[in-house]
Amino acid sequence: MKSMLYAVCIAASILLSVGSCSHHETLTIPSFSQVLSALDWGEGTTTYVIGHKSPDTDAVCSAITYAYLMNALGYSCEARVAVVNSLDESSQANLRNRMLAFMPTAMESKSRKMVFTMLLNKKDNYTDIVYYGEGAKEAAEAAFGPSDTNYIRCQGQLSRKNDFIPAISQVLKPQ
Repeated sequence: MKSMLYAVCIAASILLSVGSCSHHETLTIPSFSQVLSALDWGEGTTTYVIGHKSPDTDAVCSAITYAYLMNALGYSCEARVAVVNSLDESSQANLRNRMLAFMPTAMESKSRKMVFTMLLNKKDNYTDIVYYGEGAKEAAEAAFGPSDTNYIRCQGQLSRKNDFIPAISQVLKPQ
């Protein structure tokens, strides 16, 4: 989002400068650091860098690289992927296994008690919810139904914002 904002700021400044400059004037474009310092990053907060709703490899790599750059420049940024898509059961199984292998590391490095991910299979129209951590299976089952595997399969393509977050938040809400 902020990289897009940066691109929009640069484009707007170029258009404004070009529109108001004669051919003898120098075009002034703000530097990357000038644009960054003009943005409100929030005091002591972390900015999450994400791609689009159904991220492809370019979106994921861009988010990771941009977060890395921003951390190198002194900003607190983390790359996030909202939803991962697959097109067949073989790819879905591969993604589930890779996520399950990665989740303990992610949970420990971020000091989380449990982690979840959604894997969408667009061709066969289902969503797998993969979970890890103490109480994660119970929370996922309470929100989405029982499962005898290490993931829960839901029919249809669940939305992270409209389906997953409200359901899991309701289950995890302190009583």
